[in-house]
Amino acid sequence: MRIRIPALLLMLFLTGLPVYADGETSSSYEISWDTGDLIIKTSVKISDLSRVLPTARRKGEQIIEQNFPSLLRQALFSFRVNSWQTARDIALEKSEVLSGIQELRLKGEIIESILSPDMTTLTLCHRFNLFPHIIDLFIEHTIPYRNPPMLTWAPSAEFSGLVIYAADELPIQGEPNSDEEFLKPTMFPRIYDENMRLIAEVKMVEPEFLKQWGIVGYSKDTNEAPFLERIGITPLRTSAVRLFGTNRTDIIIPLEIANKLLQNDHNLDLISQGRILIISPEISDSW
Repeated sequence: MRIRIPALLLMLFLTGLPVYADGETSSSYEISWDTGDLIIKTSVKISDLSRVLPTARRKGEQIIEQNFPSLLRQALFSFRVNSWQTARDIALEKSEVLSGIQELRLKGEIIESILSPDMTTLTLCHRFNLFPHIIDLFIEHTIPYRNPPMLTWAPSAEFSGLVIYAADELPIQGEPNSDEEFLKPTMFPRIYDENMRLIAEVKMVEPEFLKQWGIVGYSKDTNEAPFLERIGITPLRTSAVRLFGTNRTDIIIPLEIANKLLQNDHNLDLISQGRILIISPEISDSW
């Protein structure tokens, strides 16, 4: 069933206009890809709200909560969903994403309430889970598809996961004159081989695993201990050779590595279960 949103509400959603109360708010946003959290920090000046500090603090909390639907919307509208779309792009096409963002505010939690040393400014930190809450807004399939196993033999084995190192700046596929860049994280990256054969993308992954941990995991360093449940103890390891896509979010891996993944059903299951880890220093988004 499609949900109808009034025209005025739709305009406010898409423009991200804040709802002003008695005080002015300022916000910053950060996505921690390695922990799967969206953190929104919102500050409001409370020194003019009341001479009584507890009262001023309570009023400040009320102002932030009144403005928070707009702040959450602004944060998500800048969020990269894939190589060519932000959440705002998708929301322009799908009204159910807008209503989902409106309902998402009920699934966050306040993890910190900070009063500035001079006691003039209150800051609240809200946390939202990328998995399962935010990713669920953008999953469109129920049954994944998969690449067929290769018909020709290639040397391979049964692996427990895939680890891709993308720690350095990399060349851009199809743009020989562009500067090398670092990988940008995104909710739905794609992985190709050197022949531009698509190896992994969101619709190849079972929705239950997408909601559990996404299509890939991201890590800032080489410590794989936090990801053992995902990649196991005998993963296939490789390095990215190039980047692809408008937002520099997609990875190209060596052809021989792709052939090993496509050699048997067991390794194809690694893709459908999202058992992929990308190691890169550039995995935090803030704005």
